Amino acid sequence: MPISQDLSATPNARLKIRALKNGIVMTEGTINGAPPIANAGGARTLECSAPRSAVATLDGSLSVDPDGDKISFYTWSAPGATFVDATVAQPTGTFPLGSTTVSLVVNDGVLSSGTATATITVRDTTPPCRPARM
Repeated sequence: MPISQDLSATPNARLKIRALKNGIVMTEGTINGAPPIANAGGARTLECSAPRSAVATLDGSLSVDPDGDKISFYTWSAPGATFVDATVAQPTGTFPLGSTTVSLVVNDGVLSSGTATATITVRDTTPPCRPARM
């Protein structure tokens, strides 16, 4: 006689099957866990360090998984920015002059987080150097 119970709405539900007849496998595991929570860091303002751009290292290391699972994948994106490696917790990127919204999604190997955002603002407030007149 089949036994069934819907646990899809129960966060972190544990399943144990111990029936030993008719080919039922003993198993134990999590039915569904909670998704991880991405943290893209706070807003930052940078001074231009190259023509019309600045380099910054972002920090997603405060992203967490409520189930205690390890964060397996980081996916960073930002329009107009370029990253050395957009799949690590602390990527380095080059950001254009102005404000750029950076997005981060993390994954624990099973579930993905919602999108976390931060704003990187690059300003050019340092006047150019003029050569001395002779």
